Amino acid sequence: MLPMSQVAARLSVLMVVVSCAGSWQARELDALGVGGREFQRVRTLLVGGRVIEARQALGEMPASTRETPGWHYLMGRTLLAEGDSRGAVAQFEEARKRHPGSAAIDNDLAVALVRVGRADQATALLDALHAARPGDADIALNRAVARMGAGWTAEAVETLRHLVLEHPDWFEARYDLGLAAAATGDFQTAVVQLREALRVRPGDRDALVALSQACSASGDRVGAEQAAREALARYPSDPGVLTGSGAFLEGQGDLAGALAQYRQATVVDPSCSACWYNLGRLAERQGDFETAALAYRRHIETAKDPAGVEAVRLRLRAITGSRD
Repeated sequence: MLPMSQVAARLSVLMVVVSCAGSWQARELDALGVGGREFQRVRTLLVGGRVIEARQALGEMPASTRETPGWHYLMGRTLLAEGDSRGAVAQFEEARKRHPGSAAIDNDLAVALVRVGRADQATALLDALHAARPGDADIALNRAVARMGAGWTAEAVETLRHLVLEHPDWFEARYDLGLAAAATGDFQTAVVQLREALRVRPGDRDALVALSQACSASGDRVGAEQAAREALARYPSDPGVLTGSGAFLEGQGDLAGALAQYRQATVVDPSCSACWYNLGRLAERQGDFETAALAYRRHIETAKDPAGVEAVRLRLRAITGSRD
């Protein structure tokens, strides 16, 4: 079984933050000009999950439009949906320079900051938003996640518990409470909350992967295997699910099976830096330093945040004796 600290760390980074959708934000977005006709197609594409087309549509707009805060805001939302949180931060910060005081921009900037590991800055923004709108549940959830990342664990968990009591069918609140509980080592609560999240949203990919890892950490091998199998059956070509399946197998001591799943994840998505990292980590553990070095190099090449790869560079140097 994987060490509990390692499982908790894996789960905590999966916590979600949400872009607020209250009436106040609609007014804020109108003030940004995002509600206008020129951005209608981009908004439609983003709602439909067609983020590549949305980015292309934004890139084709006139130069004068690309100078507006609304354009930078929508580009930030697009990059955030693509997983380029670092790029999203830059776009939201540019939108903020051009339109200071926008709660919509500050909220989504905080979302991106949490995802790039700048939780302290996100917390400051969300504290101000929470003070102005203390009853907004979305802001409260984002603030709890940011505070979790900044080390305010007990307060974050307490906030999430209150949100679950007030909104028992809110998937994000259940899901985040489950991951927060896992991050504190309370895997029994994590399992309960993740199962409740799946009651609200059956078959959710991330919740299934997290449930499998939480069950494994709590000693529930049957539950862990059931969640892992369901995730793999529903999403057989998803790199995150393949990696989660690999983590389950690794936790059960099936290192060959885990390595095969990690390797398949890199085949399915060669740009998945986390997939390359897990392949390298397990290959190194097994003494296959050639595979480990190759995987670590690919992880460094594909990582969207260069600041986060220094530890992997150190591992690569240790096993190759070079200055890679």
